[in-house]
Amino acid sequence: MITGTIIKQECKNDLEECQIRGGIDTLYCFLDCIDLASIKLYQSLWISVNDGTFLRENYLHLGFSGKKNGFIGAWYSYIGRDNIPLFRVGFKNPDKQKQIKNIYIQLEASGIYSLGFHDLLHFVKAEFSNLLGFDVSNDDLIPSRVDLNAFVNGFDFSSIEADMFRHSFKLSCAIEKECIDTSDDFQESFEFRSRRGIETLYLGSRSSSYYMKIYDKFKELSSKDADISSMVKRYFLISQDLWSEHLLNLEFTIKKEVLTQYGVLTVTHLLSMADSIFRD
Repeated sequence: MITGTIIKQECKNDLEECQIRGGIDTLYCFLDCIDLASIKLYQSLWISVNDGTFLRENYLHLGFSGKKNGFIGAWYSYIGRDNIPLFRVGFKNPDKQKQIKNIYIQLEASGIYSLGFHDLLHFVKAEFSNLLGFDVSNDDLIPSRVDLNAFVNGFDFSSIEADMFRHSFKLSCAIEKECIDTSDDFQESFEFRSRRGIETLYLGSRSSSYYMKIYDKFKELSSKDADISSMVKRYFLISQDLWSEHLLNLEFTIKKEVLTQYGVLTVTHLLSMADSIFRD
């Protein structure tokens, strides 16, 4: 994992400190049943999900998704203490889309920043071990998307321009997509500006297997005082002494095709390689 660091930068002939703290900001992964017993448990679970009798504590039903969204099944949000969303889970219809694993888990940023990444991951594994009847490990979780990020505090990037970056990234071979990201799509690089300069810069399309985003984290969180996820993130940043008007987030979104090229086939691989992938 990327650790917190402090670097020096020259500013008007003076040296100023710039704090950096990075890690895993988002993780989406698939989980499959590994034996006949867990498959039977899942089939019973799906029947209760499909007919509306799945009423497990803390699970909030979000609705069903269809083939258009890349996943035919039902979605739930797991709500933890203080009404903080910890993760979302999609339970797939086991009779549909045989090439896709039955369970799609998406860690919420509010869960990561309230519990810590490793503690949330441990919680998720315990929850699904109980649901499926076997001990879920990092080797059973197959990443489909990860966001690797670094908070940078103390650097004014408002004058940054897209053409300052070399941002082409080509796959060496075609790899079949396992699932379509259901988030909104931006088709090309773009930016948002205010009178003080740039606030958000996207490099690449959100539909691609790899893209990068740099944005003003202080402004984003300051404009969402009542949002619980923003409150959790703001508390985390304050506790890490990273809260100032010059706080930006530099974030790489990496999907399954590129993760596969790096040899990241499970969460075990991801945890050992996240730092070197970010630096690369």
